[in-house]
Amino acid sequence: MMQNDRLMQRRRHLLITGILLAVALPIVAIATYIAQRINHADKLEINIAYAPFTATVTIDDSKVKNNHKAWLTPGKHHVKAELDGFSAVEEDIEVDSFTQNIYGMLTANTPEGEELAKKYAADFYKIEEYASIESTNQAKREQSQFPIIKHLPINNSIFSIGYQFQDQGQELTVNISTTEPYLNSAIEKLKTLAETKSLAEYNIVIKSPDNQLANQATSNATTSPKEYLEQSYANIEADQLRVNEGLIVDDYYYTTITTGIAEHYNVVTYRVVIKRTSSGWKLCSTPNPILTIYNTPDVPLEILNAANAL
Repeated sequence: MMQNDRLMQRRRHLLITGILLAVALPIVAIATYIAQRINHADKLEINIAYAPFTATVTIDDSKVKNNHKAWLTPGKHHVKAELDGFSAVEEDIEVDSFTQNIYGMLTANTPEGEELAKKYAADFYKIEEYASIESTNQAKREQSQFPIIKHLPINNSIFSIGYQFQDQGQELTVNISTTEPYLNSAIEKLKTLAETKSLAEYNIVIKSPDNQLANQATSNATTSPKEYLEQSYANIEADQLRVNEGLIVDDYYYTTITTGIAEHYNVVTYRVVIKRTSSGWKLCSTPNPILTIYNTPDVPLEILNAANAL
């Protein structure tokens, strides 16, 4: 009888232990998951791969698994990959929400290294796959930063609008090439392409035609903003230039200046911003068919956008 009681008691203990484990394990798993999410908050999961994958890789002086995912904060990181028989790779990498892979290839510098490179040839082919993925990601990154390029280039019989990158894709220049009769059309087309980023935030360069108002302004003390602009360009024949009525916002006055003669098919519309001074007005920059933070700096963006809307 006592033996049966002990057996029953042991079974109860096992049952209770099983129930406790059944309850505790999910709790532990959930707690571990939450702890990992907290630890990885504001971090990105990035695949790290340097061929051959037997190479040692460190990021910011901390060793990470090669051909394995790691959690990294957005921003710049210093990466080093090294393996005996190969030249080390050391580089600074910028990580953002578009980054999926940090990758590279080591170059053999000894006969032993060359043999290893042949042995692990599949690793090098894998890097090419990662490079293709990141090339696509780079295009997405550029389109996110500069939405207008989704619509460019435009090449037709009357104008061309293209772009080029500088500073490793960090800076973009939009280039316009046309002739005077079609410059206004090119600008109006460009206006239709702006999405989340206004045209004033792009570096827009008109490669042709030349700016007819460049280096033409003369100083004067006229207090009326419209008259100030008319006097500034009084050296241009009256039938070749017209200053249109503008608007005053705080200390700024913005308007358009039209040059050329319609019958000669050379009419161009320029936008211009002037600023009030203690003695009158001053040009903020050379008038331009499109005003930007690059050709008209130190003017509020909302003023530039308003002028461009004219």
